[in-house]
Amino acid sequence: MRDRFLNLGQVVLICLLAFVLMGVNDCSQQANVTMRHIGNFFSYPFKALAELANGTNESSIEERYQAYVNAANARLAAANAVPIPTPTNGSGSGSNCEGGIPNVDPAAALESLNSQVIALSCACNPWDIPVASCPTAQPCCNVSICPREIQCPKICPQDIGMLRNNKVKAPPVTADGNYFSFLNSAFDVFPNEVRPLDRDAVTNSIPSPGYNLGMISARRKFNEMASFNVGPVPNFNGDEAKKKRYYREKIDKIFDNQPTAIPGFQNLAEFSADPLVQRYLKQKIAEEWEDRAVGNDPFSEKKVNPENVMTAESAQNMLGDVKKGITEMGSATLAFGFKTTSTDKVSPQALEAYNTFKDANNNDVICVHDPNLPAYPVNLGPSAGTAPSLHFPFADPPKACFPSVVVKPNGETTYLAKVRSYFDPPKLVRDEDGIETTVRYEDAMLDRPLYDVHHFKQADHRSAVLSIPRLAQNCLKERGCIDAN
Repeated sequence: MRDRFLNLGQVVLICLLAFVLMGVNDCSQQANVTMRHIGNFFSYPFKALAELANGTNESSIEERYQAYVNAANARLAAANAVPIPTPTNGSGSGSNCEGGIPNVDPAAALESLNSQVIALSCACNPWDIPVASCPTAQPCCNVSICPREIQCPKICPQDIGMLRNNKVKAPPVTADGNYFSFLNSAFDVFPNEVRPLDRDAVTNSIPSPGYNLGMISARRKFNEMASFNVGPVPNFNGDEAKKKRYYREKIDKIFDNQPTAIPGFQNLAEFSADPLVQRYLKQKIAEEWEDRAVGNDPFSEKKVNPENVMTAESAQNMLGDVKKGITEMGSATLAFGFKTTSTDKVSPQALEAYNTFKDANNNDVICVHDPNLPAYPVNLGPSAGTAPSLHFPFADPPKACFPSVVVKPNGETTYLAKVRSYFDPPKLVRDEDGIETTVRYEDAMLDRPLYDVHHFKQADHRSAVLSIPRLAQNCLKERGCIDAN
C-alpha cells in the first residue's frame, strides 16, 4: 500500500512538472506520450463511464464485433442456401423429359417460379451497384426485378461486409495510389517536416517504432471512408487558408469514422502529397498513434515482452488470428518486437498484414505493408540526403510478397525485406571485360528475428465496430435505399 501511495505521489509530481514544462511539448514523441498519460490520469474515470454508457468499452467492442461477424456469416449462409433452379423430369431427378410432364398445381408452380426469379435476381453483395438486367440464367443484383426490401439489406448490411473497400485496397498497389506519400521512417510531426536521414543507419531501424501504428490505422480509415475525385472541385480563388480549412474538415471526418468525399484528388497518395494536407495529416496520425499505443488508461502503455518467444503453438495461434482478421476486415495489424540483447519491454513495432500463403519450404508467409518502406518507386538519382535510403516499388502481390513475415514450422518468426544502401561517393566497379561502371547503391535482404508477434485485435476491432454503422448508413443513401437528405 505504501508503494501505491508513493507511485501516486510521483504521478502527481510529474503532472505538476509537466504543466510547468508544457511549452516544450513540441520537442518529441515521448513528450507527447507523457502529456497523454497526464491527461489520462485526470480524465480516465469520466472516459471509462462514457465508454460503458455508449458501448465502446473493451468488452462491449468485442461483443459488438462478434455480432457483426455472426450477422455476415448468417447472410452468406442464407445466400448459399438458395438453390439454382434446373429443369427436372417427373421424378425430380434431372435433365430430360422422360416420364412426361409432372402433375403439378399451376398456381403453385407459378409461385415457385416467381420465388426462383426473385432469388436469382437478388444475388446482391455488399456495396453492389444493381444492374438494369441480369445475364441469362445467371444470378445478379437486378434493379428492375429484385424488390428493394430484399435488395437493400444485402447491398448495405449491418455487418463486416461493409468493410469490403479495405479488403480491396489493403495491398498498397502503386497504380491505385492507396498509400501515404510519406514514410514512417521519414516522419517527424514536431516539426511537421521530413527530417534528413542517415543513409547508413536507416536499414538498422526497419520497421521504425515511430508512428507505424498510427499510419496503419489511418490508412485503413481512408481505405474504408474516403471517396476520391468525387463531386465538383471547390474554387478557392487562390485562398490557401480557405483550402486548408476545407480539407482539414475532410480529414477530421475520416479520422472520426465518417464516410467522406474528397474532390480534387485522384487517390490517397496524391492527397497526402499536398503540402497543406500533409502537415495536418501527420498531426492526426500522431494522435491516432497515441490512441493505439497509449490509450485511455493512465497507468499503462502497449508493450511487447522479449520473454514471449515464438513457439510452434504461439505462432500457429498468431497465424490463426491474423488470417481471421484478414478474412473479416481485409487487413490485420501485426504487432511485435525485434530480438535484441535487451530484456526490457518496449513499444511495439507494427506492420499491416493483407495476405498469407505457404511457400515451397512449408513456411507460412504473411504479406505485409510496412509504413517505413515505399510502395512506390523512389528517385534513384543523386540525393541531397533527404530521400529514404530504401527503394522498394511494390509489385504483383503475393508473387513478389515483400516485405513479409516468415513463420517456420517450429515457430521461428522473421521479418524479411529488401533494402537499398547508397554509396557516397559512388563506387567504380570493373567487370570481367574490363569495363568500368559507376555503382551508386547495393541491394540486400534484411532478415531479422521477431518476438511476441500477435494480432493487435483490440484496436482493429474497435475501428471496425465504429465504422460499420456509418458505412452502412452511407451505403443506403448512395444506393437510393433511403432519402439522401
